[in-house]
This record gives sequence, structure tokens and C-alpha cells, in this order.
Amino acid sequence: DLHKEYRRQRQMCIRDSMVTVGVSEALDVVIRTIMVPDGEIIIPEPCYVANKACIILAGGKPVQVETKLENGFVPTITDLEKAVTDKTRAILLGYPNNPTGAIMSKEQIKAIGDWAVKHDIMIISDELYAHLTYGGKKHTMFTAFTEFKDRTVVLNGFSKAYAMTGLRLGYFTAPAAFVQAANLLHQNVCLLYTSPSPRDGLLS
Repeated sequence: DLHKEYRRQRQMCIRDSMVTVGVSEALDVVIRTIMVPDGEIIIPEPCYVANKACIILAGGKPVQVETKLENGFVPTITDLEKAVTDKTRAILLGYPNNPTGAIMSKEQIKAIGDWAVKHDIMIISDELYAHLTYGGKKHTMFTAFTEFKDRTVVLNGFSKAYAMTGLRLGYFTAPAAFVQAANLLHQNVCLLYTSPSPRDGLLS
């Protein structure tokens, strides 16, 4: 199970993760934690509709990188190099992708991770659809590579894998210092997820 795999790869404890009201809150809190005035976040397009809006609402600039069918709707390093600037704070990736269904290979994950290290930027990896892979393809997490763990925030939840959309149970994992900073926002944004949700998540 991928949720257990996140725990294993990070050797997770409560300091490394935060439970949120769906992945939507996780997305919002993570972006606002990363953002500075005039900061930029690179987003490959097409992507989840709220990605661009959350960056703008946080006072940042979304830098859109168009992906193409011939590249499997995965951004190339060449295109990412054209998009990065000294104001870039992070790259926000959603794979398996909504809406294209694209899945990045392990080699593509490694290449983009190396590129992020080169430019010293954060990786926000929305992996909500990680359980929904078909045709023999498998999802690889950025945190599968030790060298990316200290700059990667993984967003996930229970809505897609376990048909729990209305129960609003999401989470993110990140380095402990990042989670501590994000909690300053979280505790003033939302008091608590609905009480049945954690129980249902454990049962799933």
C-alpha cells in the first residue's frame, strides 16, 4: 500500500506529516508556506484546476509549462530550464496526472528531481491518483530517492483510492521543519477534519 510506503520511505512520525481537510487544504497550506512576495512556482499544464489559483491567491506567480502528447504529457528538462528563474520557489507536479492520466517513469522522476536539486527549489508532488495506475505501469515517488527527501512535499489523500471524496481526508508529508512552519497556517485555517474521516481512513 502506497500510504504505508510513504511512512517507510520517510521513517515517518507525526513531525513529518499533517492531516488536512482533503488534499485541497494541503495544497493551499503548502503553497502559502513556500511562497514569498513575487515568488514563482512552475506548473506543467494541463493540471488540476486549483493549482494556478492557489499560487495566485498566495501572492505568487504561476509559471506554466505546456506539456505535449509526443512527450507523454510530461515536462522536458529543456522546457523546465526555460521556465526557471531566480524567483522560482518550487515545481508543482501532479502525477499520475489529472486530467491527462499521464504517469511519469522512474527515470523521468529522477531527471526532474536532479534538475530541482541543481536549481535548489522545492518539489511539490501531488500523488492523489497514485493508486490508480493501469496497463502494467507503476507510480514512483520522488521520496524513493534519498537525495530528494529534504526538498519534497508529497500531497495525498483517501478520496480517490478508497472512494472517500465527501469525507475530506487528506495529508501531506514533508521534512519536519517544513511541517512545523505549515502548522502555523493550518491551525489558523482549519480546526479539524470531520470526526468520522480518520476512522474510515484507518478501516480503508
